[in-house]
Amino acid sequence: MLCCLTRGPVPVVFDDCHIRLNGAPALVVGGEFQYFRIPQARWRPSLLKLQEAGLMSVSAYIPWVWHAPEPGVYDFTGTSDPARDLVAFLGLCEELGLPVVAKPGPFIFAEYQGFGIPLWLPEKFPDVLMMVHKPQAFPQPALNHPGYLALVEQWFAAVAEVLRPFVARGVVVALQIDNETGYPQFGQGPHLTDRNPETLQLLRLVLAEHFGSIQALNAQWGTAFESFDAVEPPEEKQFSSGQIETMARWVEDYIVQYLDRLKVMWERIDLGIHLFLNDIWLDSWPSHLAKKNQVAPLAYDIYPRYSHLPVLFDQPYSISYVPKLFGAFVNRGPLICAELGAGWLDPACEVKPEATFLSTMAAFAHGTQACYYYILADGRDPDGDYEFRSFLDIHGDPTERMGVLRRAADFARAWGHRVAPTAEVYSSVAILHNPAVTREMMSAAIDPLGAVARGSQRPIDEVVTIVSVNAGLFGALLETGYHPQVCNLDHVSLEELLKIRVVFFNSIGALDPKNRRKLEHYVEQGGTLVTMGTPFEENTFLFPAVVEKVRNPRSWWVMGHIAWDFVKFYMRLTRSFHHRLCAYTMEGMYPAMLLTRYATRAGLWLRSQAETLDVWASRLVTLCRPSRPVTPLLWLGRDVAAYEVSHGEGRSVFVGTLLGAAFDSPGYYVDPPARKHSVTAFLARHLARWGVKPMVTPTEGLEVVVREDACVRVFYVLNRHGARDFDLTVDLPWEGWH
Repeated sequence: MLCCLTRGPVPVVFDDCHIRLNGAPALVVGGEFQYFRIPQARWRPSLLKLQEAGLMSVSAYIPWVWHAPEPGVYDFTGTSDPARDLVAFLGLCEELGLPVVAKPGPFIFAEYQGFGIPLWLPEKFPDVLMMVHKPQAFPQPALNHPGYLALVEQWFAAVAEVLRPFVARGVVVALQIDNETGYPQFGQGPHLTDRNPETLQLLRLVLAEHFGSIQALNAQWGTAFESFDAVEPPEEKQFSSGQIETMARWVEDYIVQYLDRLKVMWERIDLGIHLFLNDIWLDSWPSHLAKKNQVAPLAYDIYPRYSHLPVLFDQPYSISYVPKLFGAFVNRGPLICAELGAGWLDPACEVKPEATFLSTMAAFAHGTQACYYYILADGRDPDGDYEFRSFLDIHGDPTERMGVLRRAADFARAWGHRVAPTAEVYSSVAILHNPAVTREMMSAAIDPLGAVARGSQRPIDEVVTIVSVNAGLFGALLETGYHPQVCNLDHVSLEELLKIRVVFFNSIGALDPKNRRKLEHYVEQGGTLVTMGTPFEENTFLFPAVVEKVRNPRSWWVMGHIAWDFVKFYMRLTRSFHHRLCAYTMEGMYPAMLLTRYATRAGLWLRSQAETLDVWASRLVTLCRPSRPVTPLLWLGRDVAAYEVSHGEGRSVFVGTLLGAAFDSPGYYVDPPARKHSVTAFLARHLARWGVKPMVTPTEGLEVVVREDACVRVFYVLNRHGARDFDLTVDLPWEGWH
């Protein structure tokens, strides 16, 4: 599919691989302009200021709640309020030559009233609402309820008639389906059930197809239902492990079914433009990247700065890892950053302009072809100012962040045609991502406080392992001089794996049989598998040891600081924030910030083979008792914390801690440097011993990305520390290059 982005002699198009300018792959710098929060009189001067700074495109939510004050009543021309004049807004974008990515929901989130869903819907159509175990702060519709879908289809039909002429003239060029689907409905509980009768009917049909007989379901669930028509999901905190597995999968598939239905609606409308989805950067349930990508290409949203700590990033290497993670799943269409956080809701959090620029360059370095900043201009809502501290302030005046837009757009225009068609050059090293792993943490996630109160640290271990450790390991390898691939464990073939000398896998102790066999064959045929955290099996040829104990260094210090900080934050939230939905978002994000602030930074020192090479162990230490001879690599006292064993033509290495966790936390900036140095030294020593040479000179705080095609070799040098001089050596073949 080709979709024109601008009119005139130099068209820009989306195709199945690239965004193209004049037929050549290109880079686009855009941003989210929320016309519904800004007085109409300020649309033109605001867009002109942004365009003068280099803005190439805009994205725009089109809120159902804003344009449909009553069921079946739509205002797209400003009859009831000038800011509802969507026709005028799109016409202004056409006049200025700014292509538009339309985002008509139905969910938009955006801290906006109803998350974009009309406020009349819960009152007039209560039968379409979810029914969960505790009242939702903001009631959500049951996604696949026929009555709700009929209302959505009416909304799509109405807004499509506004969009259609602008699509035909090349103004509206792409359309985002929904927004971060699943989190408002299921992720905020989290909720494994919806007792709406329509949802229960769908669930029972799926259970019957999956299990085949009620006896099989009862055996796994530990229940005694007489038929599938009698099946009732348990209360949220009374799930058995078998029920959790079934229900977590069901919710993932239920969300994908809903998204597919929305896509079919748009295909019937037939606007003929590029359709895509988006999801948040935190890899957590109910998201399943592979499943969502089966519906449409999945863009990513990333906000790597959201705390009040005096650091450049809360998650320094997520800005580089996340594009690689989403890129590993996108199988058609260009990789898009649908929301790159250019500010934050909390005035205590300073997002420096250099952080925004570095995030942009990291995105482009790792294959993103379009970056849309969130947001371009602050605005106002009925319950208060919506201030993101972005490019234009609440009055429409430029901020210091405007220079970022100018620099990023200058780069995209000058170098996009050379950079976009290139591919990354990798070391023979990879990080494996298991897309199913997020559901493995659900047993603790449905009652995290209860689990912690019972003395279990497993919920925190699992969240840290799933959410931040892969990005931290990615950063540690980069600063060791290696450039790792990121592979989707479900999709990567054994043949593809065997081309990679060393693969790393952060494990929470669970892996499905198919992927387990794949990794076994990889080792047998010559690969080096490095499993970290918790072994996914015990007393086998891959892991010839049993776990004796798990240590969580300073665990009560972590819990005490998290609890006290959250109390202080909540007191400030209730006292200072009057915008209800902004407070809701920050309240949801703050626990993740506290985990990265404290849990990833607590640790202890492990003794290594080399007397001068002790290693900092982050968050957890799994101690093992070998059942046959192994080569120990790390100890805690006399207990083995890491070991290596040969098998077939390859080797299996187990490291009972989360190497590099602090590389994606505030500790990257504020903790003693010796901790990071110990991790990079350990990785360098053993990767060299396993036959993999670094690609570039290892330098603290420096990420070097190499991209090339048949004609050009491009070097990105991303500096996460202050200005400095450095020497850089690149170990790549140079024959034929000039």
